Parts: sequence; C-alpha cells; structure tokens
Amino acid sequence: AKLYVIEHIDGAGHRMKTIIEGIAVAAKNGLNFGGAVPVPNTVTEHGHDFRKLVDSFFGGNASQKLFPAKRPAFAAEFKNGVRELEEKRGGVEELSSIYCPNTNEWEMMPFPASRYFTPELRTALRRPLEQWS
Repeated sequence: AKLYVIEHIDGAGHRMKTIIEGIAVAAKNGLNFGGAVPVPNTVTEHGHDFRKLVDSFFGGNASQKLFPAKRPAFAAEFKNGVRELEEKRGGVEELSSIYCPNTNEWEMMPFPASRYFTPELRTALRRPLEQWS
C-alpha cells in the first residue's frame, strides 16, 4: 500500500518534516511512501516555492511525484495518527492508498526514534545532500 500524508500550509520546515516523517513511518510499516496531499498554496508563509525546495532536496522533478494532481481515493484514513495506522492497517489491500495526515505521533511513543529512522533510512535521506559536498 502507499502511504500519503498531509502537506501543511505553513513554513517549509514543517512541510518537509511531515514528508520525511511520512517516509520513515512508511518504511517502518512495510509501505511505500505515496506523497503528500497538496495544499493550494505552493509558496510558504516565508515566500519560498516549496515545490522547488522539494526538487532540490530529493532531486529531479520529485515534486511532480510527491504531490498528486488530485486527491487519491483512499482505502483507509488514519486521522488519529501513527498508532492507529499500526494497530488497524492489517485489513488494507496491498495495492491501495492510505492516508495518515499526522505522522509525528511517534515522537510521543516510549521508544527511540531509531525505530522509524533506521540507519538505512538515514543513509538514503543523506545521499542527495552528500552529492553537494
């Protein structure tokens, strides 16, 4: 299944944090990361074009893949967060799309973030940035 998160409406940091947390939650739960349900304004409250930032961070035309042109039809929505997703997603079909807008709940769970941000995931996230050095 593909996991989608929400694109927050505020600054670039919060938007990127949600995407990265969504990637981590998807990886931990054996899901593919589908992207972020977009908001109408691509320019952040600080005046940055977030699509350009996403393309710079992830490479190529990543924003075209991460932000669907129209909201996917979700087989399940887990609006109460990661814990709900992890408890109830068993019945979701493999090829479906699911929505969990709040992916930062894991921060409040009684175990280390490394359960989500594994060494392999951190290496993969670091790779595009290392090309600049």
